[in-house]
Amino acid sequence: MNKYIKVTNKDIYVPQKLLEHIIKETDVMPITIEEEQSEIFFGSLSGLGKIIFKNKTVYEGNVKYGILESGDEKRSCTLTFPNQTKYDGHIKQNQITGYGTYTFGSGSV
Repeated sequence: MNKYIKVTNKDIYVPQKLLEHIIKETDVMPITIEEEQSEIFFGSLSGLGKIIFKNKTVYEGNVKYGILESGDEKRSCTLTFPNQTKYDGHIKQNQITGYGTYTFGSGSV
């Protein structure tokens, strides 16, 4: 079942076809994005869940239109890198903001 969401000028999204090149598996559900004044529909991932990337990085948190977006300051996400370094904190438009904690494979925080 597809949902239709109005996309504003401020929204950025990544179509599902592009995500398929970097994502190995995910439980985040794809939704359909409807552009205003357009007949083009873009499938993209949105919601809470887990994404395992092909480079073995694991993301657990919120995804908005295919973009990693932890949300407000009350909500955080987790990135676990292949070397077992873990980041718990905030991400905005696919970038770590720095408001969070790194835990390294050695146990250092």
